[in-house]
Amino acid sequence: NLFIDPLGCHILLTLIPKTKDYYPELLYLHKKSTKLKPVGKSKSYEITAVGWNYDTSSENTTGAILLGTSKGLILETEIGPDGDKMFQSGIEQYWKQVKFSMKFKNLFV
Repeated sequence: NLFIDPLGCHILLTLIPKTKDYYPELLYLHKKSTKLKPVGKSKSYEITAVGWNYDTSSENTTGAILLGTSKGLILETEIGPDGDKMFQSGIEQYWKQVKFSMKFKNLFV
């Protein structure tokens, strides 16, 4: 799958292996970059949907986005070029699972 943000600055590409010997992979490409970068924290998640933040006007980061997985999990993250962030282990600003209250359950059926 290929996901492009509304501004056309960020591309997420999901690769799903045909065999169980490999993990799904999520790759990121910024419009000013020539290299795909792996999103390290996405290992073992098969990303099937991306919810872009339409309020984000930055070309430097995706802003807060939601990633849907094949297992029904929803993850929140922000991704951008790694630049000169000395203490950051990957291109993700943060990575957390979103938990929904049961009162919202009918919205997703």
